[in-house]
Amino acid sequence: MFKLKDSVGIQVSSRYFNRARPICRGKPPDHERDQSIHQSVEFKLTDRKNYKGEIIMKPAIPKSSLFQRVAVASLTLLAVLLLAAPKSAYAVVASANSTIHNPVTVKFTAGSQTLYNTAIVNVTVATLAALPTIYKPTALSVYPGGAVSYTGASAYEIRSNSNGPDTYTFTALTNTVVSGVTASSVDSITASVNLWGGYIMGVGVAASNQIKIPAGSELGLTIGGLTPSTIEILIGANIRRYSVTAIAVTGTVRTTPVSGVPGAVAAVTTAEAYTTLTLAPIGHAITADTAAVGTQAGEYKTFDVTFTAGTSTSPGTDGYYDTTFTITTTAKKADNLTFEVYTGPGTPLRTTVTAPSLTITKKSRNVTKAEAVFAAGTTQARPGDVIEYEITVTNSHTTADATNISISDALPADYVTELAGVYTGVTDVKVVTVYNGAAAATTYYTFTGADTDQAFLSAGILKVTLGNGAGDANNAAANGGTLKKTPDNAIVYFQATVK
Repeated sequence: MFKLKDSVGIQVSSRYFNRARPICRGKPPDHERDQSIHQSVEFKLTDRKNYKGEIIMKPAIPKSSLFQRVAVASLTLLAVLLLAAPKSAYAVVASANSTIHNPVTVKFTAGSQTLYNTAIVNVTVATLAALPTIYKPTALSVYPGGAVSYTGASAYEIRSNSNGPDTYTFTALTNTVVSGVTASSVDSITASVNLWGGYIMGVGVAASNQIKIPAGSELGLTIGGLTPSTIEILIGANIRRYSVTAIAVTGTVRTTPVSGVPGAVAAVTTAEAYTTLTLAPIGHAITADTAAVGTQAGEYKTFDVTFTAGTSTSPGTDGYYDTTFTITTTAKKADNLTFEVYTGPGTPLRTTVTAPSLTITKKSRNVTKAEAVFAAGTTQARPGDVIEYEITVTNSHTTADATNISISDALPADYVTELAGVYTGVTDVKVVTVYNGAAAATTYYTFTGADTDQAFLSAGILKVTLGNGAGDANNAAANGGTLKKTPDNAIVYFQATVK
């Protein structure tokens, strides 16, 4: 495997032996000597994102040689193949907290004794800052003044794309008013999140669900308890999720005997044994051991965003907020000076502040005249005639429920007298309700406050609580009920005699 950097120089040599030439002393003729061809191929990366670039050939061969021309063509083809290699064909990036162990041994003779001395340099790999991936939850809808809570199952998620553990700090939470609502308040976002990241150095046997990472780079991973680490791995064309169920820590590379002491025994370097992670698939059956070596594995966690919605600026018209924030890494970029800063999401999550709108109409008909249709305008009546009133309350919003619904009808006591006992069961008020799109349901109530039903007449004012779950109209603490999105409605009927 290779890693495409900004410029990669490839020095290739091809040697041709003329096996047919006769054995001779001294220097063979030019046309018969072993012919060595040296070709310098430089690949210059011009597009790091898509691994595109240009190939610069630097031949150092005579044009007269047919074989050399063939060799040049072959080397050119090799470079083209390198350029066309898939993006997965890159060298493993060193994982943070792994150790680069570099011993060097000098061998010398002291009289008849052969001695060795070894010097060792260890380099600990640091975390290189990388922008995280943000996953947005499903947008919420709340009522004016309601609590907006992107927490729990509705929380945002953040995923590491780094080579090691890092702390991501959240700031600048902004809920931009799009339309129809006043500014939010009590805005809050999780302060920071710690995430692990690393690169796969190997995998276990088939169906083992095991991957291997450099020894030491497991720092930051947890197993067991309430919050075992959860990571994502790109396998094929799909991101797969896993929980870490076991971490088998082995040993780092080492050299013995210790450096700095001459001895008769040459130093021996023990190869590194990778740390093995055992994973459990989350929501799928793809085993982790099918991941490609060199693939980045990144931990993901949730973070919370909460705020309180403002009030509607246009009742009956929904309002909207777009939420953005800033995330800053603790690790630094390759310049060792600056941090990676994420500002987004580019397409913000949009929260809806619903403004359900109830319509109300009142009609009447003259029962004495046997009028069958309720009229929206003026109804003619003489003293002694019985008038029936029809009041219709409808939720006209297409998605939002209307709650705590009640009506108060002030009857002109100088001109009419309410009629009692005119409906089924000697009741005074009839209510027909369509709730949640179901068939209409009819209920009957009395004017008296002695019962606990949804109608109450007092001092010429008729109060009726409406909708599903409505409480006692004579109880000041009771709430009205709910009418869900259109076409939910409630129709109230009662009668009175003209004086």
